[in-house]
Amino acid sequence: MKIIFLGFDFFSNCLDDLIAAGHQVVKIYCFKGNEYNFSTQIQAIAKKHNISLTFDRPKLEELKNAFQKEGAEILVSAAYPYRIPVANEGWFRGVNVHPTLLPDGRGPWPLPWLILKHRRKAGITLHKIAASFDTGDILLKKKIKLTRADDLEILSAKCRLEASSALLHLLDSKNFEKLWKKAAPQGKGSYWPMPTETEQTIQWDWPVKKIGLYLRAYGFFGCGRRCCG
Repeated sequence: MKIIFLGFDFFSNCLDDLIAAGHQVVKIYCFKGNEYNFSTQIQAIAKKHNISLTFDRPKLEELKNAFQKEGAEILVSAAYPYRIPVANEGWFRGVNVHPTLLPDGRGPWPLPWLILKHRRKAGITLHKIAASFDTGDILLKKKIKLTRADDLEILSAKCRLEASSALLHLLDSKNFEKLWKKAAPQGKGSYWPMPTETEQTIQWDWPVKKIGLYLRAYGFFGCGRRCCG
């Protein structure tokens, strides 16, 4: 399939694997990154395969041109932080990769919440892109087994592997049209907000078990730097 890809390095393996499977990526919308999120791998893949890449946010007319004139068939969003313009016209088909079993766990960074409170909701959901974040009809789910010993880095690695596998299955020519037509509405669900600095802060009078849980949940993102006591 001809694909428009949006994302940064967290799911860069998805981009790599889609290309390796024979899909043609016609354009990449990327996120420049910040202290914790990067796009160096996405940029390297784009350069290697001579794919047009931009850090500008997508505009509806640009997407329409890519679909109608460049022959794009599907838009894939994998860890793209910005809102994607949605068209109700028949030419637009967009898929988002979300790292929980929707409709539970909508939100920008659900992984720490999975470790802290919602281990049984660990998984990958592929859903149609809708006007509101993480609310589109569900195309495919893959459950992830999250153990009590797993930390943020292990969970992230599991998400990367399952996301790539799920995307390859969805975009296989034998599966896509059937799964697209069978997509099911999400229902009410739940939203997990971005953790605040206070929520990431360890109190040293907590039990050792709770401190270990928070260290696993936030990993290298700085929980240990937000300690007080």
